[in-house]
Amino acid sequence: MDEMIERILKIDELARIKKSGIQKKNVTLEEEIKQTEKRIMEDYLERARGRIEENRALEEKSLAEKITEIKRNTEEVLSFLKEQKKEKMSTWVEKLKRRVIGSL
Repeated sequence: MDEMIERILKIDELARIKKSGIQKKNVTLEEEIKQTEKRIMEDYLERARGRIEENRALEEKSLAEKITEIKRNTEEVLSFLKEQKKEKMSTWVEKLKRRVIGSL
């Protein structure tokens, strides 16, 4: 009977040792998971920031091109209007004079 109690006590002690080892390993694994999660999140945020910066640069380039095109178009229209003014100023003045004088 004493042998049996000794065996049970040894088995119980072995079980406690295994349980303790498992608990330590569990804590270690949880810490590793937290570190891995943190590293993954940092990597993701770094890549996202990079993509944001790339998109910002592309957007700025696109806007600069649009602004240049608008300025060019504006200059063309302004040049056309100046040319029309130069060519037709006297005609417009004559028409205005006739309308003003004709309405009196």
